[in-house]
Amino acid sequence: MIGLVILVVGAAMYFAGPYMARGNIVMDQLLPLRNYSELGPGASLQLGVAPPGMGFAVVYNSTPSLPLAVTVNGTGLGEENTSGTFLAVYYNSGPSGVPVALVDNYTSPVSVHYSAAALSVSGIIYSVIFVLLGGILIIVGGITALVGLVLRPRRTDAPAPS
Repeated sequence: MIGLVILVVGAAMYFAGPYMARGNIVMDQLLPLRNYSELGPGASLQLGVAPPGMGFAVVYNSTPSLPLAVTVNGTGLGEENTSGTFLAVYYNSGPSGVPVALVDNYTSPVSVHYSAAALSVSGIIYSVIFVLLGGILIIVGGITALVGLVLRPRRTDAPAPS
């Protein structure tokens, strides 16, 4: 019985974890690439301010499909490319907000569709912990339930000695 309770609690934690992160990852703000701008050579576009203790994500695609420079206080960030859509994430560990900008680092103008948003990193970490602990509890609960079924006391129909 205890094994089944542990199993159910683990399953609840495992499936609740992604819902906890949903409020911290603002995918509806990032994925539609809501904003549009044209940048001349060397021009920059201010995307926002990365709040202290939070992450800041930038998603964009450009025409031509080349990586632009995403900068934080003038320092470039590394970017990931997936089928012409670029992603850059920055975590601000400083005491104050820092500006994040998109820079055309080419000699020709570019058109860019982009979105940017702040991310709560602590909420994402709690979500991952919930999923991992839930998975462990599912395994422990399943093993406990199986052991309990196999080793449960056998009933005998013999009368008790008097």
